[in-house]
Amino acid sequence: MNKVQAVSIVVILSLIATSFVVLSMPVQNTRWQNLENYMKENYDDPVNNGEGGYTFPDSDTARLYPTVGAIMAYQEMDMLSIRPPVIDLVKTKNFTQKLQWKSGGEDYERWGGFSLYIAGPVSIENSYWAIKLWDILDAQSDIPGMDDITSINATAALVYINKTQSEKGGFGAEDGTPPDLISTYYALYILNKMVDITGDSVEDWLWNATRTTQWILNCTEGSAFKLTPESYIPSLSATAAGLLALKELNQLSALTATEQQNIRNWVIQRQVTESIAGEPTGGFTESILTNDTNLESTFHALEVLDLIGGIESIDADAAAQFIIDSQAADGTWGNVPGMEEGALFYAGLALKMLNMLDPVNHSYLELINTVDTSNPTEPLVDWRLLFIAALIIGAAMIGLVALRID
Repeated sequence: MNKVQAVSIVVILSLIATSFVVLSMPVQNTRWQNLENYMKENYDDPVNNGEGGYTFPDSDTARLYPTVGAIMAYQEMDMLSIRPPVIDLVKTKNFTQKLQWKSGGEDYERWGGFSLYIAGPVSIENSYWAIKLWDILDAQSDIPGMDDITSINATAALVYINKTQSEKGGFGAEDGTPPDLISTYYALYILNKMVDITGDSVEDWLWNATRTTQWILNCTEGSAFKLTPESYIPSLSATAAGLLALKELNQLSALTATEQQNIRNWVIQRQVTESIAGEPTGGFTESILTNDTNLESTFHALEVLDLIGGIESIDADAAAQFIIDSQAADGTWGNVPGMEEGALFYAGLALKMLNMLDPVNHSYLELINTVDTSNPTEPLVDWRLLFIAALIIGAAMIGLVALRID
């Protein structure tokens, strides 16, 4: 064997070794790319006779909460104003109005409320998020066909809300259920939105605003709110609902400046800054000593601080890191870090929170464009195969040249 052959063999072996190294290198998308891929896979595409909403994996039924999450994500990324639209927003709006239960007549318990999916179960919570979704889509009025979509029946929605009122002053999750603070906030939000459409006054539909205000205030304990006056402990979700409900009634002033400051301090203290028994840091726990740092509680904390001030007093960097770390392996977001499967709804909340932490410069939202190291994704055409093919061709050419020289 001469020197040329020996050198050629070394070069060929080096090229082959390089190909194995290249094969071992994962392809990594950004966090946004993985979320967007998930949304594309679970879009109920009207081109294929879909409703224009979003589904769960392995499901053909468009549902409310995945749709809310996807539209919120596009909104927070400032993509709803793109023309042509990123998806068929006209169909999505039409899907949203279909969620309202319009059959059975006024006496039917579900009539006027909004469901999880078309003809599905109805609740105050579903109605709240459906109307939030409707408002986002209705704002995109410059898209041809948007104004032609059948409007939601505001009077029917008011009738549904009216049925969930209790004599105590609060509202229940459904007709006949006892009142709770979260449902009360949802109901008051819907009521205000619907009377803006119908031209009615709040007093036409709210039995006794003073009693409702007092019932809400009766849910306070110390520097926070409980779910009901009879509940045992206060919580972040109830505190957010209590303040937002008072805002809907124009009664935030029922809480003195000192009381609001105490609430602000109570919420800030719920942020986990030091890990206990492996608990994630940066997020917020639902209540005192609950050791349950999660995305939903963090969202409610930021709702409170966004309303009465105080976001500047938390560790925003740590909060943003907790939020971004809660992205699940499937590209969506989980309620806690480290989940394999999450939900589109949580993804919408996550992006909204990143913007709430810095609404001016949107600096924390930029984290969505960082590499998602937990979820390597193979491209449709693997560039590594093309690279290896080029290496083999190069090796073959070197071998041929070596033979000719020999």
